[in-house]
Amino acid sequence: MKNKNIFKIITGAVIMAMVIFAGCQKMEIVKIVGFIQGHAFDGNTNAPLDSVKVVWSVAGVKDSTVATAEDGYLIRNLPEGEYSIWASKTNYTTVVYDKYIGGDGASTTTTVRGGANQEQIITYNPNLYPLNVSITGRVYISENGVNVPASGAIVQLDYNSLYEEAEESYRFIPGLYEVVTDANGYYTFANIPATDAYIRFLDYTDANGETYYDGSYSHSTSSRRIYINSGSTYTYDNIILSKVNDNFHLISSNTWTSTNIETEVFDVTSDITLTFNKDVDQAATEALGNVTLDDNEGNEINATVTYSGNTIAINPTSDLQAGAWYNIDFEVYSVIPGDNTSDDWDFKTLGIPAPVPTAVTDLTLAESYPTDKTFDAHNVKFKFDFTSVMDGEVRYEIWAKDTYNNLNWVLVDDNFYSQNDDDIAEKVYDRWVYLQDDGREFDYFEDDGWQTPMEFGTEVTFKIRAVNKDNIAGPWSNEITISDETPYDNSSMNLYEPGWGTANNSLGTEPITFRVSLEVWGETNWGNAVSYVDLASTPTFGIYDGTGTEITGATFSFEWTDRDEGMVTVTVPAGANYQYQYLRAYNVTDSSGNIMDAADYESELLNN
Repeated sequence: MKNKNIFKIITGAVIMAMVIFAGCQKMEIVKIVGFIQGHAFDGNTNAPLDSVKVVWSVAGVKDSTVATAEDGYLIRNLPEGEYSIWASKTNYTTVVYDKYIGGDGASTTTTVRGGANQEQIITYNPNLYPLNVSITGRVYISENGVNVPASGAIVQLDYNSLYEEAEESYRFIPGLYEVVTDANGYYTFANIPATDAYIRFLDYTDANGETYYDGSYSHSTSSRRIYINSGSTYTYDNIILSKVNDNFHLISSNTWTSTNIETEVFDVTSDITLTFNKDVDQAATEALGNVTLDDNEGNEINATVTYSGNTIAINPTSDLQAGAWYNIDFEVYSVIPGDNTSDDWDFKTLGIPAPVPTAVTDLTLAESYPTDKTFDAHNVKFKFDFTSVMDGEVRYEIWAKDTYNNLNWVLVDDNFYSQNDDDIAEKVYDRWVYLQDDGREFDYFEDDGWQTPMEFGTEVTFKIRAVNKDNIAGPWSNEITISDETPYDNSSMNLYEPGWGTANNSLGTEPITFRVSLEVWGETNWGNAVSYVDLASTPTFGIYDGTGTEITGATFSFEWTDRDEGMVTVTVPAGANYQYQYLRAYNVTDSSGNIMDAADYESELLNN
């Protein structure tokens, strides 16, 4: 079966929500947010395990948590993509499970959070097996009816082949254990997982060049399957390897790492060699058999096939492709009439590793931002130096965390590259990063997509790194932190009369009231971010004449009707006339805790 040793490579993609202004409208984007939850169990006793490290990986990025026996584990806010999940514990196996978030077969619920999100919940309960089993045994070779201990014979214990039969995405690390017999033919496996496995006794060549093999071995049946109980020490039956003297078969190939285990690092410039236990009949093979090399699509590769004694060499016309899978298929005849053998298998060539990127340097904000990095914004624009990184070779990742809710680093952008020669020549790159929506809770006010993330005095810190085409990340850049220490000023506020009542009570004998609206815009020059008010704060109001002298006697009551709007009710005493006087408001605290300077106020002429 082709590519049977390929485990799923994590290629997941992090979903970005792009917010676009069209007048005052905001486009909502549907995305999938994943959750993986579960408990880790002892595979033998089914008891919940404590202190199990759970690591997940997507697109070369890793993070981890710890599963407890009582609460298990929960991984939140995962974007759509293909994940590998490692579960490990001291003195237990490590197991890996591959799962695609966004695929079928998981329970989903729909919620709305600054846009329509589809939440997918996956339950994965890994079984870990204790490393408390030992297996011992002895290997012999049969020479003229006499059993002689085989020194240096290779014995393998294979766990992953067993579990691939049941579930392709579940595997052990390590899944293959290998030992070598001592001078007396004894072997020992110590501290191996307490669960079933396959045992293999590989072909063996003695000091005289004679080859022996396990004639009863069958990978697909239970004849070499071991049923292992926890805490046991097994003495396996003696194995007697038979001398290869009749059956024509392949002894070795440079496309193997060991007998029948294909390599994944074959040199693209090398010839392929097949070595048999007997000399090959070239004429019979060419007339009745075949020796072919195919690519992963089943297309035959042009190659020259040469024969020399018991060896066949396959010389491709051109170098093989790096990092690609190929298949060998043959039916070969020996010099003994009617004696033939056939087989096929896959192997992979060595890929060309991409260079590890160097550190991105001089990460800073674009020139339009305040140098003290204090401002209200829902997005920020960076520039940085990528002198040592060339176009097309890397992508960049921007990560952020804050001091309020996102205490761990969050990937906020990972899908941009140096785009043109001007970028490279100037060694800087400008990049907007949006901090609201898209599953990132930097914006805690879910009713508005343009809220600054700096509410509650939050500081947001950023860093960046380059990642090559093999998903190998370079060092982190310097970190840069933005915060909000900018209070409201009079340009952020607006008092206006809706015509609710009059300020003239000069003829009245009882107090009267009128109302005036107060709006707080909170806009800035850096992204037009809304800076909501602190609803626990109460603005200060006063009535002033044209010379700036305060007029006493009025009383005020105020109520916020929204996070950026409120209503003040002014009580005018009997006989007082505030018409054509000024209503003044100040002392408003924003959601970051910054208090408006009393010397900076908003004023409205009362003309009713």
